[in-house]
Amino acid sequence: MILIFYILREFFKVLFAGLLLCLFFFVFFDFYFNASFLLNVSNITFIDICLYYLYQMPYQIFLFLPIISLLASLFVVVNMVRCGEFSVLKSFGLNMWRLTLPFLYCGVLVCLLGFCLNEIIIPTSFESYHTFENEIFGSDVRKNKAKPVSWLKVGRDFLRFDSFNHKTNEFSNLFIYTLNDNATVPKVLYASKGVYDSEKGTYDFPQYSKYLFDPSLSLTQGSLLKNGSYFFGQNIDDLEDDKISFDRMSIYELTKKINSYQASNRDSLSLRVTKHLKIAYPFSCLLMCLVGLLLSNVSIDSKKFYLMIVYCLIIGSFFWILLIISRLLSFTGILKPFIGGWLPNFSLFSFLLFALTRMNKRIYE
Repeated sequence: MILIFYILREFFKVLFAGLLLCLFFFVFFDFYFNASFLLNVSNITFIDICLYYLYQMPYQIFLFLPIISLLASLFVVVNMVRCGEFSVLKSFGLNMWRLTLPFLYCGVLVCLLGFCLNEIIIPTSFESYHTFENEIFGSDVRKNKAKPVSWLKVGRDFLRFDSFNHKTNEFSNLFIYTLNDNATVPKVLYASKGVYDSEKGTYDFPQYSKYLFDPSLSLTQGSLLKNGSYFFGQNIDDLEDDKISFDRMSIYELTKKINSYQASNRDSLSLRVTKHLKIAYPFSCLLMCLVGLLLSNVSIDSKKFYLMIVYCLIIGSFFWILLIISRLLSFTGILKPFIGGWLPNFSLFSFLLFALTRMNKRIYE
């Protein structure tokens, strides 16, 4: 256990130092390129600027965490090999299972941290960031200042559109985000252009409009009145063309990616970008373990080497297992008062740590 705590301490020291350094460079370069915009906002204070960047920190940590965790594991392993610590530990009779077990714990903790950030902290911080940005900057959009964007919120639906012409009853770039119980986006309706029918009280979407949603879920047609109110119309079962099923993600991930790709009409691509970030966690966990094995001079023909690879893959897949079970709990209505809260996730994390503890005792026996 002393070895485990020692490697965990060295790993997280490097991890936190790397994250702080990355966050510093993010704030420095972002402020450098946007200082004129921030300082020209009326009545803005130093505290407002600090809060503006503070609300973005969880998402930036989520982006930097995979690569920094990989670099931290490499740094710790190389430093232990350079100082001869691995040779000393092997001389005391420690096998490869015991030497690489702490790195498995590091990978699991990184996966759990990323899971908490993506599912719990980031949606909350984005809501605060979005509210704060509207209060301070009004209708300005930092990355696309040329077009102001209007937002409406009706129940669980978030609507945004670029413009609405009251004379011709035409709108442009309408997005309708429908949230489920755990604050994720199972379906999205997007129309690049449309015309409001005053007699029916609905909008007509032309053939070149995009409809992005999960085919297993129903989608209702909405109408945006001249006064800005929104109501539901009849079901649109006849609009079956150009359906794209996409990976479910948090509202912050979805809106950030759509905002970044909207100008170049790459909205469908933006819905899939964040999937690669989720894949990065199991792979980074696997690489941590393999680096410890290869630098410890384990024979490629050793049976334990292949067993350890399978073991690493199982540990790395726990991130996906936790994510899938959490989604199933929300979609099936189990524990509905606690959906999206701490109880299901905390129970899963506790079970995982208990299983690892029991496995650790069997390895050391």
